[in-house]
Amino acid sequence: MRIIRLQAQNILRLVAIEIVPGDKPVIQLTGKNGAGKSSVLNAIWMALGGEETVPSKPIHTGAKKGSVEIDLGEIDHPQYTVKRSFTEKGSYLTVTGKEGESFPSPQALLDKLVGDLTFDPLEFTRMRPTLQLEELARITPLDVDKKKLVDLTGVDLTLTRGGPLELLNYYEEEFKNQRTLVGRDADKARTAADLAWKDAPVVPPKAVTTKELIERRKARQAEHVMWVGKRDRNNQLMRDVADARERYERCDKEVVDLERRLQEAKKNSAAYGALVDFASTVHSAAIAEGLEQEPTFDDIDAEMEKAEASNKLAAAHAKAKELEDKAQSAEGIAAGVLEKLGAIRSYRSAVQTAAKFPIEGLAFGDGEVLLNGLPFRQASDAEQLRVSIAVAMAANPKLRVIRVRDGSLLDSDGMKMLEELAKSRDFQVWIETVGEDKAVGVHIEDGQVVTQAQEG
Repeated sequence: MRIIRLQAQNILRLVAIEIVPGDKPVIQLTGKNGAGKSSVLNAIWMALGGEETVPSKPIHTGAKKGSVEIDLGEIDHPQYTVKRSFTEKGSYLTVTGKEGESFPSPQALLDKLVGDLTFDPLEFTRMRPTLQLEELARITPLDVDKKKLVDLTGVDLTLTRGGPLELLNYYEEEFKNQRTLVGRDADKARTAADLAWKDAPVVPPKAVTTKELIERRKARQAEHVMWVGKRDRNNQLMRDVADARERYERCDKEVVDLERRLQEAKKNSAAYGALVDFASTVHSAAIAEGLEQEPTFDDIDAEMEKAEASNKLAAAHAKAKELEDKAQSAEGIAAGVLEKLGAIRSYRSAVQTAAKFPIEGLAFGDGEVLLNGLPFRQASDAEQLRVSIAVAMAANPKLRVIRVRDGSLLDSDGMKMLEELAKSRDFQVWIETVGEDKAVGVHIEDGQVVTQAQEG
């Protein structure tokens, strides 16, 4: 269904126009700025779009009433006549069928015919990226095999509400979150393992038992106690010898002066002499027993210190090996999640490749629409217009009419593309461009049609 005839009187800048587009896929409205081209497009929208599309002053300056009348259907087969009349009090809509029948809710009928983007394809460019994504997903069927997703990931998330794209997004988001979590764990484990290896040998030393060294040290301790006893006794003997020698010498000096005590002194001298002999004998015996060399612990302590150092290295290696195993396990889990995420993305890419998008080069990105691999919002104005028109057509409203207000964005190649697109999809595109060539399209001057090219 398309526009067969458009007639408007005293609407906006229009005085009186009638346009019969015939079978032309593109109706190009030309003229200078302010001639009334936009008023033609707005008149169509005012007739079909509802009260909210009517501006505050729809009637042409100087007139008291106006109207827009549109015949809808196919050439030679009109189906509806839509008429919206305007007065200073408001507007009134009627829709008449091909047999002259009227409809009690004419706007409800028109709403079923008109697509959301029919009269403003660039509304798609003004949407937030997420809404663009939803709109594209709504009109682009995706063949998603839920069992394939479960087989790829080992996780059944197919009970998630939403369409195929939402399901793919949910799977990808789930494994992106898992990648973040397990990646964080793997990083922590790797840091701990690397830190442990700094103080641990790569090759673990043989663990040394200190039990035998401890027993040897105990025996050496007993030897040391005996030696100390001997040393103390010998020292006492030496002190006694020194004391006896002192007494002996003192007595010897007193001999001359103490004749009268000679006998007693001799007795004492003999006694102390005997004591000296005895002490000398004991001292010689002590030397013979090894008193001169004190038992030490240096050799055993050195061996124990070496054993403890070796055991410490062995423990450090064991701890580092434990942390290394944990790190490798965590890294293995992270790699598995990353592999599944890659599988999801590969499957998503395959699904998108197989999908029939409104125009070549479109794709679903992460939260936005892509065009030729780049965010849609980075495309040129002409590219965005081309895509928006294709999206509006793909929405497939029953009324196969598109209104384009920014035709000046399209060069000759763009206009040719638009005409081919309209022909291939059986659409009627009304587009306004600034120009003074009266031989092109429908030429508007001062709110009236001056010429209307007949070529298809």
